[in-house]
Amino acid sequence: MNRNEAFLVIHILFWLQNFFRNIAFSWHYQIKEIVFDQLLIASLCYINYFILFPYILKKNKLSYYLLWFFVFIGGFTCIYTGWTLCLPYLFEVPNIKETIKIVTVSFNISFLYGAMSSGSLLALNWANNQDKNKELQLQKTNSQIQWIKSNINIPFILETLSYTEKRAKENPQDVGEPILSLSNILRYGLYESESSSITLEREIEIIQEYITLQNKIDASSTLILQVNVPNNTKALVIPNIMVRFIGLWKMAMQKTIKEEQTILIYGSSNTVSLKLPIDQSIDFNSDEIKTKIPVFNNELFSIDYKQEGDYLCLKIINLSL
Repeated sequence: MNRNEAFLVIHILFWLQNFFRNIAFSWHYQIKEIVFDQLLIASLCYINYFILFPYILKKNKLSYYLLWFFVFIGGFTCIYTGWTLCLPYLFEVPNIKETIKIVTVSFNISFLYGAMSSGSLLALNWANNQDKNKELQLQKTNSQIQWIKSNINIPFILETLSYTEKRAKENPQDVGEPILSLSNILRYGLYESESSSITLEREIEIIQEYITLQNKIDASSTLILQVNVPNNTKALVIPNIMVRFIGLWKMAMQKTIKEEQTILIYGSSNTVSLKLPIDQSIDFNSDEIKTKIPVFNNELFSIDYKQEGDYLCLKIINLSL
C-alpha cells in the first residue's frame, strides 16, 4: 500500500466513525438526516481539500491564509447554519435549537472539519516533501561523487602508490616527496576546485608538480612544460581543468608517449590555451576525453577542444572579460 492509498483508507475510516458516532449519540436524528448531514460536511471538506487550501498553500502568504479563514470558516458556518435551520422543513423533526446556538455550533464545527481537511492535506504534503528531499539529497550525493571522480585521477593515484611502494623497498628516504606531491595535487583537486575560478598561475603550479611526479613514475618518457604567458597576465581558469585534461590525455596516449613530450600553455587576460602533442601515425581515439570534458562546464568560461595538426588543443575563454 502506497502513501496515497493509506491516506484514502484513513479518510474512509474517519467518515465511517463519524457516521456511526452520530448514529450512536444523535438519537433525535434519523439515519437519512445523518447521511445527508455527513454528505454536506464531506463536500465542504473536500472542496477545501482539493481546491481552496491547495490554492492557499501555493500562494503561501499570510493574507491568503486569512482569506482562507474567512472563506472556509465563514462559508462553512453559513451553509451549515442554513442546513440546520432547514431540517424541520426537510424532515419531520422539531426545531430544538435557537438560531444563535445553531450559528455557534456551526462555527465550532467549521474549525473541526477545517482542521481535518487542511491538516490531512498538510500531512500528505509533508510526507511527500520528505520523499522529495531524500531524493534530492541522493541526487546531490551522486553529483558530489561524480564531481569528486571528475577531480581525481584514479589511475594516477594507483600509479603513484605503486611507485611509492617500489621506492619504499629500495630507498625508504625517497618515499616522502612523492607522497607529499600526491597530497598537494589531491588537495587542490578536492578543495580548491570548489571555487568557480582560480588563477592560471596556481593551476600551472599544480601542473608542474603533476608533471614532475609523472616523470618519476614513468621513466620511459619525459614530460616538459613550456609556458608562454606574459608576467603581468592575471588570467583565470576553471580549477583543475588543465590538470585533469593532461591526465586524460596521458591515459589515452600512454602507449604512444615516448621519450620527450612538450606540453604548451599560452595565456592572455581572457584566453588560455593548452596544447598536448599527439602522434598522427596512429589512429588517435579521444572518446574518453570527450566523455569527461562536459564535467568541466562552467558558466563563467567557454571551453573548446579540438585536434590541430600534431596537437590536441584545449581553449578556455573567460566570458566575464
